[in-house]
Amino acid sequence: MLEHPVIITRRRTSRITIRINKDGLVRVSAPRFMPIATIKAFVRSHQDWIEKNLEKARIRNGHQQEFYSGLDISTPATRKKAVEQLQQIVAPLIKRHAAEMGVAPS
Repeated sequence: MLEHPVIITRRRTSRITIRINKDGLVRVSAPRFMPIATIKAFVRSHQDWIEKNLEKARIRNGHQQEFYSGLDISTPATRKKAVEQLQQIVAPLIKRHAAEMGVAPS
């Protein structure tokens, strides 16, 4: 298959799906009685898509690590500053998504 590990889960479904988790884990869901050879062939046929999306996950995770490692929370003063930085990022997101969903979070 791939050089990257793939977790295969069998479910009551009629089709095969491939997902890549935020942490870069490749998961394949397949019908319970589908032969493993068919599942492997499906994964091989989607190898380019998997590799492209694994790279996206690596980049995204690298950016997150870089951002969070840059937040100094070693003292109460720096912790307060870090919280303020995060508030500036999160508050507009909450506002936008609350409007899209028609909710008012407390």
